[in-house]
Amino acid sequence: TILTIAPSALSQDVVWVGTDDGRVQVTSAGGGQWYDVTGGMGRVPDSTWVAHIEASKFRVGGAFAVFDDHRRGNWEPYIYRTDDYGDDWDRIADADDIDGFVHTLEQDPHAENLLFAGTEFGLYVTFNGGDDWLKWTHGIPSVPVRSLVIHPRDHDLVIGTHGRAIYVLDDIRPLREL
Repeated sequence: TILTIAPSALSQDVVWVGTDDGRVQVTSAGGGQWYDVTGGMGRVPDSTWVAHIEASKFRVGGAFAVFDDHRRGNWEPYIYRTDDYGDDWDRIADADDIDGFVHTLEQDPHAENLLFAGTEFGLYVTFNGGDDWLKWTHGIPSVPVRSLVIHPRDHDLVIGTHGRAIYVLDDIRPLREL
């Protein structure tokens, strides 16, 4: 079953999908032919749900894949990045970086290396493409963050949580400078 679909904003022919049996697939032919690109992910346990895919806002063949295996007692965070249509994947978050499993990821549309991760225990941010992650604690409680979107006009990060509220980080443009 497809759980997440991520069309590229850079090419109408590129679409990514993730499934509940742990597969990431991509088409660069507008759906004409699909390729399973899961093989290069390394340490993700078999059949781990692909909770979210985010098509890169800067690279046509780029994407981020978020895996969630908490249903089997595995709370380890799995976030991977590719820049070459899934031929190679780099893990950009693990248990040393983020506490708990990840629900979603949002890439800033203006600063390529500014990423936000919604986790079971709050919001995390990286300013360097995933090399270092920080938990965002100013005004955001340690609750499940299930949805993230950056408002294109107001540059606000809108944060949807499970059962607590919707929060807004007003005007994230200063974060782009970091």
